[in-house]
Amino acid sequence: MESGSADLVSCEVSSGDNSFEEQLQVADSNLEVLVRGLTGHVILGPERVMLTMTISEIKSRLLETSDPWKPQAVTILAAGQDCSAGATLAAFTGEEDNVVELIAVFSELFITRRQRVEFLKRVEAARPRRGRVPADILLEFPAAARADCGFVQQVVSESGLALEHAHISLRADRTIVSAALGNSGLAWRYADPALQTDRRLALKAIRQGWSGDVGVSELGPFEFFGDDFKRDPEIALAACVRHPDNLQYAASCLRGDDQFIIRVISHDNRYEALALKHASDHLIDASAFMLTAIRANIFAFSYARQSQIIDKEFILAAVAVNGRLLGHVPENWLGDQDVLRAAFRKGTTTVDESPFPPFPPSNPGWRSTWKDVIIHVLEVLGGVPDAQDDLAYVLAILEDNYMIGAPSWTIAEPDIAHAVFTARVRQM
Repeated sequence: MESGSADLVSCEVSSGDNSFEEQLQVADSNLEVLVRGLTGHVILGPERVMLTMTISEIKSRLLETSDPWKPQAVTILAAGQDCSAGATLAAFTGEEDNVVELIAVFSELFITRRQRVEFLKRVEAARPRRGRVPADILLEFPAAARADCGFVQQVVSESGLALEHAHISLRADRTIVSAALGNSGLAWRYADPALQTDRRLALKAIRQGWSGDVGVSELGPFEFFGDDFKRDPEIALAACVRHPDNLQYAASCLRGDDQFIIRVISHDNRYEALALKHASDHLIDASAFMLTAIRANIFAFSYARQSQIIDKEFILAAVAVNGRLLGHVPENWLGDQDVLRAAFRKGTTTVDESPFPPFPPSNPGWRSTWKDVIIHVLEVLGGVPDAQDDLAYVLAILEDNYMIGAPSWTIAEPDIAHAVFTARVRQM
């Protein structure tokens, strides 16, 4: 192209130090593109562009400037011929031309009923045996399929995370998003921002939580919620019940709310009061709060400060709240008769209140720990003359666990049985 060559030469003369790529860019910058519609109206340009710009890039520009919520495709024509998406503008310039004129033809995206049925068969065929439909499955289908409401709704109900690759208009469709959240709460990340203010959808996402997708967080979508939902006690509680580590994403006002934290750990039967890891420091520092927490969940004791663990008054109050805490306190407290008597001072009427596990711990480590604790209790109380009532109470629990209507599992342990016999002898 002669005009381009002349510009390139002049560039070389005036800027001899420029690289070849820089010189080529200067030459390319004289090319202009103009895109018209079928009626002749200008859609894009005239705009100065590079010779290396592709038809695909022009299509993307046109779709960005058109209505993004309307599923449509665009075809580019040059001299009445369909242009290949990978073709560059250099293919449409003549020797004297520095303007490329193109025609854009927009069309609505759609698939036929027969295509939809065929596509759904392909989706099912892509499902691994006893597995889930891949999250990127929609990428295997044309844009028209990704914009089809019926097809996409069926796909996201099988793989919620596939919502990421649906047409933008469907990511703003409440029915489609709700179907995706019904499969995976983490589909929340791909919902349109306007729907991410919907409280009912937020609760649905939390309750569905993690759907088992490989490589995604098991905490669910709470960390992706807006600040308003992170301050919402009902939503935050639902998220923390789903997984207590979600407390780290809750608003600071909730992480410092003693009643809210107690509600969270009261529901925590799996993660051992893990939420306390993220509670505000001023709560953990307060012994009164920690005693309330221990009453709600015995595992809260593991988050007590060192200053509390070495404080006898705190330990006495803690074991009085829950005698079974004897299996958690440092070993040195098992030799303190005041601590042991405090643990058995409250009469027990239910299995949960029993200072000893009424059923054998399934974990061998815990079973061994409780054997040592029980033997310690019998030895210490058996050596204290005025603790005979406490010792008798302990023996009654061990020898005949009236709360479950059967002898305690501990009697079958030879070491404990020997300790019980020794304690009985001391009572004589």
